[in-house]
Amino acid sequence: MSRNRAWIIGLRRTRSCSPIDDGQSPVDFTDGKARNYMRESNADIELAVTLKPDISGRVEIGMRCEGEDCAAYQVLSAADAKAGEWTDIRVSLICFTGLDLDSVTSPFSLRVAGPGTVAVSDVRFAEDADSKETCLGE
Repeated sequence: MSRNRAWIIGLRRTRSCSPIDDGQSPVDFTDGKARNYMRESNADIELAVTLKPDISGRVEIGMRCEGEDCAAYQVLSAADAKAGEWTDIRVSLICFTGLDLDSVTSPFSLRVAGPGTVAVSDVRFAEDADSKETCLGE
């Protein structure tokens, strides 16, 4: 997979996120171009991210596609990531049900419910290490 297809984002920054029910948009990583990720979904590729949640509410990791309401999210549970600790999270692309993988505009999107911060590092697509479908909250 080429580097630009992988959308490797090498960053470490902390961002205060607003609650998802206050009418504000999620935090999206995008370059404004729609890309086709159907091949990656068939090749057992996962969205991988290292993050540190410090928030009292719900954290959702997702992807967005072209269209007003074209997005899919997975809920990050307390079992998936402990508050205040750096955690590696992996989600199989197949878990983002309802997402149009032919027109992905943001391969990483973050929503939260409740006050706090989420530090994000090393957002990338990675090969599925265990060859099992990995969805959050299961």
